[in-house]
Amino acid sequence: MKLYKHQEDGVRFLSENMGGFLKWPCGTGKTIGILEYFHRLKSCGVVDAMLVICPPTLIDNAWGDDLEHYPQYTMASLRKKGVDQKADIYAINFEMLVSSRKYMDKLKKTPHFKPNLTFWGFLSSRRWLMVIDESSRLKTHNSGTTRALSAIRPFAEIGVAMSATPAPNTEAEWWGQIEFIRPGLLGKFYAFRSKYFHVSKLSYFGSNTVKQYDITNAKRAELLNVLKPYIHTARELDLPDMVDIYRYCELPRENRKVYETMKREQIAFIQDQACTAENALARVMRLRQVTGGFMYTEEGNTVHMAKNPKITLLKDVIEEVGDAQAIIWCIFREDNRAIQSMLSTLNLTWATAYGETKDLTEQLTMFKDGSAQFLIASPQSIGHGVTLVNAKYNIHYSLDYSWERHHQSIKRIHRGGQKESTFNIYLLAKNTVDDLGCLPAIQKKEKRDQLVKNILTLCKEGV
Repeated sequence: MKLYKHQEDGVRFLSENMGGFLKWPCGTGKTIGILEYFHRLKSCGVVDAMLVICPPTLIDNAWGDDLEHYPQYTMASLRKKGVDQKADIYAINFEMLVSSRKYMDKLKKTPHFKPNLTFWGFLSSRRWLMVIDESSRLKTHNSGTTRALSAIRPFAEIGVAMSATPAPNTEAEWWGQIEFIRPGLLGKFYAFRSKYFHVSKLSYFGSNTVKQYDITNAKRAELLNVLKPYIHTARELDLPDMVDIYRYCELPRENRKVYETMKREQIAFIQDQACTAENALARVMRLRQVTGGFMYTEEGNTVHMAKNPKITLLKDVIEEVGDAQAIIWCIFREDNRAIQSMLSTLNLTWATAYGETKDLTEQLTMFKDGSAQFLIASPQSIGHGVTLVNAKYNIHYSLDYSWERHHQSIKRIHRGGQKESTFNIYLLAKNTVDDLGCLPAIQKKEKRDQLVKNILTLCKEGV
C-alpha cells in the first residue's frame, strides 16, 4: 500500500530500531503505519502474529477499518470470542487484559496448573509484534494496566507504543510506556524516579505521609534526550487538506429495543398522517435522541437510558486528540449536558456556543485564546462567519441532517488562516439513523422531499 511520507518515515524508523514509539497526532494514520510495519515483519519471517492492546472502541473502528487495506490478513477480537480463533492479528482491550492477568495469578496458585491451556499458553505459541494503541493509559508504574502489560511483554519479539500525548500530566508517565518498548532502558521505577525527580511537597494525612514529586528543566531535558532515539514524531505531515474519520459504537440491547419501538411508531404516524416533508423529517430524526442515550417523551419529559455508548466513544476520541483543541458539534441540549459532564470528570476545559449560551462572544474568545480546550457547539448557533482556525479537529457527536448547516460547521476550522490539515471525526451508532440517514444526507445535497423519501426508505429497510 502507498503510504504518506510521514508514515513511510515512521515504518522505516520502527524497522531500524526493532520497535519504538510513534508520537503522531490523532488522525494521521498510525494504524496504517503499524499494519504496514507488521506486513513487512511477517513477510520477512520475523513475527507470526500481532497483538494490539487498545480501547474497545478502536478494535473495530480504527483497526478493523484500516485492515481493509490489507485483505490478506485476518483479525480476531479476543474481547468477543476468546483465544480459540485463528487469525493474523488479535486485539484485546485494556480492561480484559487486566482481568486476564488477575485470573492467571489465581490459576497459578491452584493444583495441576497447565499454562499451555490458558491465555499465557496462547501467547507462548507465537512470535509476536505487540502494539499498545493509546499507551498514555499506562499512567502509573503499579496500575493494573501497567502490570498486565509488563507481564505479557516477555512473549513479544518487538514492542511498539503510540499516543499523541504520552505523558500529559508528568514525565513520570513515560516509564511504563518505555519499559514496554525497551525493557530496562530506564531501570526499575523507583531508581528512575530517584534519578530524574525530587520531592517538592509533603502532605500529612493522619499517620500517612504523601510525597509529591517534580522534575527540573535540566532533568527533563536529560530524560527526553535519553528517550529521543526511541520516539518518532510526525512533524511534517503530507496529509490531504481535510480528513474524514468515522468511529462507530453499538447500541446496547435495551437502547436498541427503545430505538426499534420508536422507529415503528414514527413510521406508522407518518404513513397514517398527511405530513409535510418537514414534519416527516423531524419525526424520523427523533431517532437521533436514542443514539445519544436519551429520549424526549410526547409529554415533554426526558428519559435517560442506563448506558450511553456514544459518550464512551467520545471519551476515547478525546484521549486520542490529546491536548489539541477541538469543536464538539451536537444537536440536542441533552447531548450538550452529557458532554459537559464527561469533560468535567476529566478535568478538561470547555466553552459553549448553542441556543442557551448567553455570552456567546465571551465563550468564543475563551476558545480562541486557548482558555478552553473544547468548544461544545450547535451548527445553528455559529454556522456562518465565525473563524476558529486555532482548532483542527471537528468532532461530530450528533449529526444535523441539513447539508448546508453541516458544511458551514466544517468551514469554521477549514478556511483561510488554517495552516494544518483539518479532521472531521464522526461518532456514529451502527445501523441507526446516524449512519444510514444523517450521514448520507450531509454527504449529498438534495431537495427536502427527496431527503425524506430516502430516509423513510432506509427506515423501512432496517435503520
